[in-house]
Amino acid sequence: MPLYTPTRNAQRYLGDGKAKVVHDLLNEKPECGALDIIAARNGERFVPDKLEFALSLGYKACPHCLPAYAQPEEASPAAGEGGEGGEKPEAGGA
Repeated sequence: MPLYTPTRNAQRYLGDGKAKVVHDLLNEKPECGALDIIAARNGERFVPDKLEFALSLGYKACPHCLPAYAQPEEASPAAGEGGEGGEKPEAGGA
């Protein structure tokens, strides 16, 4: 059951203040961990409650509940192909 319902809560978007990821409570998935974010008191509310506003503040879209807005480049460095090592030799060697 989504955390967002018009009768229960007017906020649709929840920001994870620690990870800087925004979640859509209307389309939340178990992987989002929205209840964990709220329990840890890391939740951020956005005024206005708009996805565009959250993204403009530097939050990244959750790949689970906002896949159309998630940045594909987030997965590439996490793959560990030496993304950090590949950038440092260019900057340090030049």
